[in-house]
Amino acid sequence: MYIVPSDVVSSAITMGHQIYLTLPGRKDKAHSDGSMRTFKTDYSSLISKVKDPLIFLTSIQLAFIQSHSNGWLDAYENNFSIFD
Repeated sequence: MYIVPSDVVSSAITMGHQIYLTLPGRKDKAHSDGSMRTFKTDYSSLISKVKDPLIFLTSIQLAFIQSHSNGWLDAYENNFSIFD
């Protein structure tokens, strides 16, 4: 069980969505904004199909992806201390 503080969830979802909107979609078309947001266990999946993400993303966005790749949620596994 993963117990993640709401501010961490909120900031991850916000940044992930900003990155999604910044990157090109299929056939290099821009993504359109909608109400859908996702909380990912691995945000590196956002750039997995992009040929050169360095062209589109800022250093802050790239750092976010690096720090929120596979395993980033491990620190919150059985995080019952949030209730203290």
